[in-house]
This record gives sequence, structure tokens and C-alpha cells, in this order.
Amino acid sequence: IKERVAADVAGEKQRDSLALLAVAATAWKDSTDRWAAYCAKFAEETPVIPAFIIQVKNEGEGRVTQTDLAAVINAITEVAGPLPDSAFAHAFGATETVSVGARKIRYLEPSRITDDLSARVIFFKTSLGTGWDCPRAEVMFSFRTAVDATTIAQTIGRMVRTPLARRIDEDDRLNSVDVFLPAYDTGAVQKIVTYLRDSGDKTIAA
Repeated sequence: IKERVAADVAGEKQRDSLALLAVAATAWKDSTDRWAAYCAKFAEETPVIPAFIIQVKNEGEGRVTQTDLAAVINAITEVAGPLPDSAFAHAFGATETVSVGARKIRYLEPSRITDDLSARVIFFKTSLGTGWDCPRAEVMFSFRTAVDATTIAQTIGRMVRTPLARRIDEDDRLNSVDVFLPAYDTGAVQKIVTYLRDSGDKTIAA
């Protein structure tokens, strides 16, 4: 499993979620660039295309989520550059395509996230806690304020398997995963991170 889980939380200090999302997007872009360089240098047969996993809020006022998806997509593309519709996918449970302005966000089954390399930004609510495994998930961001600790531990746990099933000695950054939880209590998140460090293999198998 990945050796380091880097968690960024707000604690008692209020923080702008979209501003922190830009930081997460920067981490994702850095991971994407580093994996591309590594795979090119060592001629990996299957390239590692990092996935950016974003947990959004529940439905609200006739919308599929209370989270402003248009603002989220804009914040990501401002950092990462233009991305095609195929780069965005959701796993909200309902299989319908979600329209965000002129953009269409397709449904993608959690079990297919790993192998669908065109899917680079994945939106979900709570459905990814169990029943999925995505070694290429490198960065996660959550807009939610309260989720059961066990569920979050399982969700993050699905992200900590190494993409190539081995440690990367040439770039230590590729042995880590970044998790941004601006609305979570610092102590609660630290317990989750500690739990994952102490029982990562057990968590992945859950």
C-alpha cells in the first residue's frame, strides 16, 4: 500500500472550500505529471493515469447535489487546463448523465473506475465506501461535513493501494495519497489516518 496519507483539514479555522479545491487540483496535476514522467522513463506497459476523487453533498432544491459542480469543474480546469467531457464521471447511484451547463457528466460504475483511464475526475456522494478498488486514485477532496468515521476510513482505504503494486524508489511522492477534508474535525481525521497506517491491509480488504 502507499506509505503516506497526507490529510489537509480545516480544524477550527474556517477555510474557503473552492480555494482548497484548487490546492487539491494542483496536487492532482503534480501527481499526473510525475506519473507520466515515470511511466515514460521506465516504459511501463500500462500508464498510471491518476484519478481525482471528489465527494459532494446530497441532493438539494431539485439538483442532483447541493455542491456547485460548475464551480468545481471551473476550479479544476483553471489548474489542470481544458478537459473533455469524458474526463468527468459520477457514481451517484442513479445511472443518468448529469448536465452541468453545456457539459455532460457520464455515469461510471465504481468497479470500472480503475480500468476506465479516460475518467480522470470522479464525483460521488457516499457510494464508494465499499465495493470498489481504485489504485490510481491519488487525490480525494470532500465537500461533506459529517460522514461516519468507518465509512470515510473505508473510502480512503480504497485509495491507498499502490498503482503498480510496488514501492516507487525513484520518486517518493508517488508512494503517497493526498486527502482534503476541509469540513472535518482535525482529531477525527487524524484517527482515520492513524487507523489506515496501522491496519491498511485490513482496511483494503474490508
